[in-house]
Amino acid sequence: MTAFLHDGLDFWAGRAPDKAALILDGTETLSYRELARWSDGIAARLQEAGLKSGERVGLLGGNSFVWVAAAFGAFKAGGVIVPLNERFVPAEIGGLAASAGLATIIYEDSREDQLAAVPARISRMRFSNLAEARQGAPAGWRRVQLPADAIAQIIFTSGTTNAPKGVLISHERLLAKYAEMARMFPPFGTSHMRMLMAVGLQSGLGTTWGYLFTTSHGGTMAFLRRWDASRALGIIEREKITLMPGFPLLFEQMGHLPGFDAADLASLEMAIVGGARIPDSVLGRWRAKGVLLRSMYGLTEGGNYVSVATDAEVLEGRTSCGRQFLHTHVRIVDDRGQDCPAGEAGEIFVRGPGMMIGYLGNAEATEQSFSDGWLRTGDLGLIDAEGYLHYVDRLKDMIITGGFNVSPSEIENVIGELEGELETAVIAIADDKFGEVPAAVVVSGSGLAPSLVFSHCRQRLAGFKRPRYILVTHEALPRKASGKVDKQALRSRFSRELHRFSDPSLVQHPGK
Repeated sequence: MTAFLHDGLDFWAGRAPDKAALILDGTETLSYRELARWSDGIAARLQEAGLKSGERVGLLGGNSFVWVAAAFGAFKAGGVIVPLNERFVPAEIGGLAASAGLATIIYEDSREDQLAAVPARISRMRFSNLAEARQGAPAGWRRVQLPADAIAQIIFTSGTTNAPKGVLISHERLLAKYAEMARMFPPFGTSHMRMLMAVGLQSGLGTTWGYLFTTSHGGTMAFLRRWDASRALGIIEREKITLMPGFPLLFEQMGHLPGFDAADLASLEMAIVGGARIPDSVLGRWRAKGVLLRSMYGLTEGGNYVSVATDAEVLEGRTSCGRQFLHTHVRIVDDRGQDCPAGEAGEIFVRGPGMMIGYLGNAEATEQSFSDGWLRTGDLGLIDAEGYLHYVDRLKDMIITGGFNVSPSEIENVIGELEGELETAVIAIADDKFGEVPAAVVVSGSGLAPSLVFSHCRQRLAGFKRPRYILVTHEALPRKASGKVDKQALRSRFSRELHRFSDPSLVQHPGK
């Protein structure tokens, strides 16, 4: 198979030139013809600037038409795109630019300050200077012919305790994953697909399962400059969105809008939610509108989607993330390398289409991430007797308190049972006696009292699992570009306050 992620754009530009490829903020439209022409023009500009096949192109900016056109232009010029998080400070941008070996960086005019630490040898191209490229490439221009195994993009993972690692993703492997998803879930694989991509294009989800995926199938991607729950709900209605992937918080915010109950959501065939637990209250509100929020399990290194819950699972009230896909296989492995029996937790191993090539410039980390062709995810999970995959937690997030292993997700789920809880994150706090103890930051919009949370946890959790510290706040939890809660930032922001709200019953005997 020799295929590339920009093939779909050029194919559909010839087959359906006037069809909307992109819709921005529900008000601006860019057709397949216009996007193909613009990306050709940018590719020609990049080649004129000296970009060679296989060199890396950084993209820095918010969601826009030119961001997408620049990404496709880089592909057509033979480049590898490196999406850069627009929230990063100059030192972070400079560090990633150096480690990725960027040849060129394309950026919004307002991002000059963020480029302060970028090496001078990296050529620069402003978004505003690419407006004329909408007229297309000069006569006779041809896109670069790439090798079959060409790398398409390098996505830097958010990182937990270590520096972010660059995940190498090839054209062919990602297209193979698209083909699998289209077979598994028909709303994913037709030209009638109308997706709302509500997150940043620079995120792993946005840049692998947004514009690249929809243009491969001749569909339409609607997106927002900035997340706005009210505008997103309106776009679902007006644009007859059929597919929306996202994080629980996005669906929660839309579900609390005054106009949600009256909204027409009949077009939404599939809503996939990942990155965190879906509160029962959110599931219920969307289910009442005829939309089933389907939990998924995935990771950037595995092509993002590893398993997705079926409608039947949601209707039956299961908390699982589906069974294994057509070509993607999953194992649960213990610390001796043996397969765990049904119902027993272990590390999730994955094999199938969409797997990363490896980590950029890090042969040791790449080798450690694979075992006999299986990707070691670093996630804890189990497969039940019926074959359903259940995500338990990140292995590195496990809290070890007084010799007991405690899963933050278990505590988060218990606290999530309380009315008024919007979101909870559990972290480890250092403790002189027990090494570390669980602590919970609970977001509530209704003044949920810490004493009530402590009381509920006493009824539902063993002593060693109960949070020693609980802080109830109205502040939104800090997040990574992936949409997941940034627990490092959470610990930094709240650790001092957490110590003010402790459960005295656990000070002497947390193992009770």
